[in-house]
Amino acid sequence: MKRRYDAYRRRKRNINYDKRRGINIILNITFTTIPIISIIRLIIEIINSYYR
Repeated sequence: MKRRYDAYRRRKRNINYDKRRGINIILNITFTTIPIISIIRLIIEIINSYYR
């Protein structure tokens, strides 16, 4: 009984750790895509100004 409880607790802790790591990955993706989106917007504005 105690061993099964320990395994359940360990699995629960792993789920929490995975959730936290997923949040960190999502934050990293947003922090890396925001500059890329701004750079792409700048390039589009430069191209539009050249074509006019």
